[in-house]
Amino acid sequence: MSSIIQIDLSATVDISGVSELAKKLLDATRQADTEVQINSESVTRIDAAAMQMLAAFFKFAKALGYKVSWQNVSDQLKTAADLTGMTDPLFLADSA
Repeated sequence: MSSIIQIDLSATVDISGVSELAKKLLDATRQADTEVQINSESVTRIDAAAMQMLAAFFKFAKALGYKVSWQNVSDQLKTAADLTGMTDPLFLADSA
């Protein structure tokens, strides 16, 4: 039986917190039989560095067979991803 770990993103997700967020995400994948859900409903601002890190995490996790998904994707995250061409790398189309 797998467990679900939810990572809640803060209102502002930017380069100043990318390292800490990456550590949380990687720690979550290290737990056996775990699905990681990223809740972005609080996100009101996200910068390119944060989106790039999240895209790299999704690519890494999916390549190794980890289950990772979005929960409650904020309109601001969708808009930022659309404007920067990051919708596909962030697997946001899958979260519709």
